[in-house]
Amino acid sequence: MPKAKATTPEDFTPACAAEIALRALGGRWKMGLLLSLGGGPRGFNTLLAETPGVTRRVLAAQLSALERDGLVARSVVSEKPLRVSYALTGYGTDAMPIVRSMSAWGERHFHRAQPAD
Repeated sequence: MPKAKATTPEDFTPACAAEIALRALGGRWKMGLLLSLGGGPRGFNTLLAETPGVTRRVLAAQLSALERDGLVARSVVSEKPLRVSYALTGYGTDAMPIVRSMSAWGERHFHRAQPAD
């Protein structure tokens, strides 16, 4: 039987609200990108350098997803050559305490992490 969707604030449970946050913030690269952007706007190449192991293609896809979800805004800087800059939106800034808290928790408990299969 399919799960009923929450349609009003009264329908939301704490688990449902947590699931919404995880959908918006989850993924291998999103948290690191948000942490980088928490330090201010960044260009694509800067984000690439600050995110070891990510490919250009995956970075572009993750930034597009963050932009689509309203966490990040993309702007073209009119210089020659043209550059693209990414910055947190108000929605993205609102998520930063959660992102920083999760990062701190991960740092405290990294020794418990098991390698991914």
